[in-house]
Amino acid sequence: MVDVASLPPIPDPLPDLSERPGWRRVSVLPGVDHEPYYVSGEPTGDRVRIAMFAGPDGAIEAPTWFGVGCTGPPGHAHGGVLAAVLDEVMGACAWNAGHPVLLARLTTHNRRPVPLDTVVRCEAHIVSIDGRKIDVFGRICDDAGSFVDCDGLFIAIGSDRFEGMRRTDDTPGEG
Repeated sequence: MVDVASLPPIPDPLPDLSERPGWRRVSVLPGVDHEPYYVSGEPTGDRVRIAMFAGPDGAIEAPTWFGVGCTGPPGHAHGGVLAAVLDEVMGACAWNAGHPVLLARLTTHNRRPVPLDTVVRCEAHIVSIDGRKIDVFGRICDDAGSFVDCDGLFIAIGSDRFEGMRRTDDTPGEG
């Protein structure tokens, strides 16, 4: 379990959901020293600000803000950024449920554009587990409904294999 005090502060303008009974703040990859993250690695930047919380049932809810660094269509977030955020939130859902995983397939269904400079919710929950295959559903939404619905197939790899993926000083490609 990651010590919540070690997580960066919840970035403005995101709400703190840990005030809900049974909810707790979580990291993307609990128990793994792997920072910064591609999506959530700049908590005060102009791209994405996100804070993840797990509910009593293991579902993840993450208040998320998309800034001008995510611009796609005028005034709205780029679809690739939305997919990357869903990948991170859905993967965090599996990891926080005790399943170290990598993404195998991500299918997004864009319902309406996500406006910039607005706090929305990313949600994720595990749908099924079949051996090493873990199906996760995620979405980006607000009180009016979904912006993006997403189905993801994640493959459990084991934390030892994940640790073996780290680059070393003599790994080709290191600059």
